[in-house]
Amino acid sequence: MKSYSIILFIILATIFSSNALAQTSEIKEGDLIRGPDGIKVYIVNNAGFKRHIFNPKVFGLYGHFDWSKIKNVDQATLDSYKTSDFYKAHGDTKVYQMEEIDEVRGIARKRWVNSTREDFLKSGYSNDYIFLINTAEAILYSPGEDIASSALVPATAKIGSKNNFL
Repeated sequence: MKSYSIILFIILATIFSSNALAQTSEIKEGDLIRGPDGIKVYIVNNAGFKRHIFNPKVFGLYGHFDWSKIKNVDQATLDSYKTSDFYKAHGDTKVYQMEEIDEVRGIARKRWVNSTREDFLKSGYSNDYIFLINTAEAILYSPGEDIASSALVPATAKIGSKNNFL
């Protein structure tokens, strides 16, 4: 059943999106973008980061997401946004890293970044890396192992890497 949801997600995203490629100057905070693969949808922030919306259930948790407003971009534009999997839920002070376990089945795990703000910043991160999500999305993810300050990978070590995970 979940694989049908993924297929439906792909079909709807393809049907309702524009064929014209959006330019970086046309993209603003909160926009949804999709690269040439025609499948993966991301939300972007003004600081130059993107977060993968990997599950149609997550897409459906946000009333302002609209299939017809997904902006198609070329690979260079997609790559100009750094991937971030850091988030915190509305009303929660804890920062988590979302780890996609099985994209097809829509399974992910949240890992609490058990770090002080100072250590987070010393590792080269900033608040710009952190996306704010709603509580309905936050409870979808099962907890994984915490990430200690000493295990934070410096942000500069991740620039240009495929996943940009911790």
